Amino acid sequence: MSVNPRADLQASALKTAQNYEKQAINKLRRMGLAAADLELKLPRKSNQHVLESNGLLYDDPTLGI
Repeated sequence: MSVNPRADLQASALKTAQNYEKQAINKLRRMGLAAADLELKLPRKSNQHVLESNGLLYDDPTLGI
């Protein structure tokens, strides 16, 4: 049981707002790249993606590439 439920609720609301802000910034960044026609379109093979130009390996599905 929490000692201060109001503080817990406020902390949860703050965490939710920060997550929303982070997602909004990422979406705006992707929209800007798409508008500038700078998107990387590579064939998807599981969750690993290789950028052929420099051989970097990304294993992060949140990158959107």
